[in-house]
Amino acid sequence: MHALPEGDEQWERLRQGEESALFSIYQQYYNQLYKYGLRVTGDASLVADHINQVFMELWEHHGSLKEVRNVKGYLLTYLKRKIFRDQEQRRRHDLFLKEQVNEDLSFQLSVEEHMIQLQLREDQRRQLLAAVNNLSLRQRELIRLRYFDELSYEEIARKTRLSTRTVYNNISLAIHALKKALLIGLLI
Repeated sequence: MHALPEGDEQWERLRQGEESALFSIYQQYYNQLYKYGLRVTGDASLVADHINQVFMELWEHHGSLKEVRNVKGYLLTYLKRKIFRDQEQRRRHDLFLKEQVNEDLSFQLSVEEHMIQLQLREDQRRQLLAAVNNLSLRQRELIRLRYFDELSYEEIARKTRLSTRTVYNNISLAIHALKKALLIGLLI
């Protein structure tokens, strides 16, 4: 019977539950795993954490470990998968956080936009009220009858004893004055 290579022998002892075999494998392969992990991630502390997790998991599952032909290859593959899973989880977490920030920002902007719209409407209402107050009494009365009481030009003419043409002209002048006042207010 031929002897197993040292790593394979240690692997068999680990599978049997010998803690010293775990430490032996750790010492034998740590530097190679560390160099590989550092090339993949560039983060020394992250690599060290992952290597320690690999060996903790090996110990936790030593009873169910399979025979391997290449311990070094097995450990490198195990570490690579652990690093990639971690990177994927971090990427998803970062994406989730970005989405949360965007939603929060979007909500904040929509609240701010709503406040701005309310302020603009209030400003326009004040400007309109000031413009209406600058109209003559007759023009105010005609605007009220036409747009608030919703009377036709003919009904307004009968009610005010003015000609339909006079009613139409006065309302037209009043609307023109209101538009001009609001336009000037927007430009200011």
